[in-house]
Amino acid sequence: MHDDYIDKINDGLIGEAGDELLRVTSQWKVSADEVEVKAVEMFNACGTTHPLFRFFLTGTDDREAYYTSMAQRSNKQIRFDFMLMHTVTTATFLPVYLKTNWIKPESKARLVEWLGRANLLLYAECGAPEPHPEELRTYKPLHPSGWDGVFQRACEYEDDGHTSKFVRGIATIAQMTEQCDGNMSFKLTPQEDFLTIAHMIIDSVENFDKSAAHEVHEVRKLSLYPRITEPEVQLVIARWPRYVGFEQGWHHVPNRGELHSEV
Repeated sequence: MHDDYIDKINDGLIGEAGDELLRVTSQWKVSADEVEVKAVEMFNACGTTHPLFRFFLTGTDDREAYYTSMAQRSNKQIRFDFMLMHTVTTATFLPVYLKTNWIKPESKARLVEWLGRANLLLYAECGAPEPHPEELRTYKPLHPSGWDGVFQRACEYEDDGHTSKFVRGIATIAQMTEQCDGNMSFKLTPQEDFLTIAHMIIDSVENFDKSAAHEVHEVRKLSLYPRITEPEVQLVIARWPRYVGFEQGWHHVPNRGELHSEV
């Protein structure tokens, strides 16, 4: 699939590989007696690639590839895909639903099953970006701290709320993974790896502020939509790239080491 499709799901994925896409996504099944374990596995897959993603990432290790956080470009500043971000932020709410006694176990299983399939579809729609786990291994936070320090910075950061809910989602997945880590083969250390990812998020948005005017200008040049939206929406579009599996998704993001001073 290429980036030219406006409707990447219907025209691109279904149009070019519909049968194969359905074959792969239908393999994600959840029964009523494994809802909680599957929920953790699914959300950990928002950081580590589930075996089903081998359809899109042939040859990568399914437990060492961080598909939302590690969907980076080595020549570009650290950024996070707006679409993939939401496979993480839903982690905050699903555990609440699973603990209720008024939702039937079968309905909970269906919820986890279809959310997992939707995440797979979204990942494919974004161009199945190749994860780069070395970004996590080598990352040095700009302002090292524990979770409290990251939470404070996220709450104080002035945006429409995406930053704080993204960090909150990462923290939730860290807790879920830690609770099940003894029973599953996750190659993550929640208090280290997930905390580093949270630092990457808050560092990236604070760095974005240094080049915001330049990046907004670039996205306005390429597309009509940013030009007809409010200034705050334009910032959201520039701050969080879209479809980062395609080269075009990074067109406005400065190269690493490059700084555009605000005027």
